[in-house]
Amino acid sequence: MKRKIEYLVSILISLALLEIGLFGAWGWFWSGFPWSPFGYETCGLEVLVFLFIVWPAFILAELIRLGLLIRWKFPAYMWYLPLILCGFVSIPLYKDLTMGIYCAAVMLVLPFIDLTAFRKAERKERISQ
Repeated sequence: MKRKIEYLVSILISLALLEIGLFGAWGWFWSGFPWSPFGYETCGLEVLVFLFIVWPAFILAELIRLGLLIRWKFPAYMWYLPLILCGFVSIPLYKDLTMGIYCAAVMLVLPFIDLTAFRKAERKERISQ
């Protein structure tokens, strides 16, 4: 377990960034409805959430995950599955109830992906240069 602390800290930071981005996207998708718990916004400026929160969070999280490839061996789905799941969310075409539900579902699925990848992760013995 002591050897995996570096991996665990990196994955938790990456997971936190993904969850922040997904929460911002979820708020945007549901902000077009009067009953929304995130508030009712129709002026159009709320799309700045994607520009300043969602996209930078997703990019930083994936860069952290790809940086782990240097020292760790882990299943490939650990970095490409969040890329696919969050990539679909990061396109703000229209406000929709189902996209908000999708964001919430992805927020619940991502920790399980990381937990299974954490169990299977192994440190590379020798780093090739």
